[in-house]
Amino acid sequence: MVAAVSGCSSSESLRLVESDSSDNSGGAQALLQGTLIADEDGCVRAQAGGSAVTLVWPKGYSAHGKRDSFEIRDGSDKVVARSGRILSIAGGSVDKFADAWTERDCADGSSLWIVGDITTT
Repeated sequence: MVAAVSGCSSSESLRLVESDSSDNSGGAQALLQGTLIADEDGCVRAQAGGSAVTLVWPKGYSAHGKRDSFEIRDGSDKVVARSGRILSIAGGSVDKFADAWTERDCADGSSLWIVGDITTT
């Protein structure tokens, strides 16, 4: 899903990898702590330690703003996360990109993390 802010050039587009499910919780109990960032291609990731992790959001989530300042909204348009803030993201890592997910080129060999519940720390 590509979510662009009106009036911004395509270089300001933000891109989320979305799963084919609106509920990613699925019992995953791992925890990732990191800060939301967007890379030069607009792909939203979590900066965790020294590496960027590609986040796989539930279906219906969207990104709004610019690469240096944005927020993530769920399917009901509620803000669930903001860039630059440290987050705890429940979920779990996966080994490969599923065919039904969006924005395949955002994966680019980085670790994949299925996003479950999010809390700000």
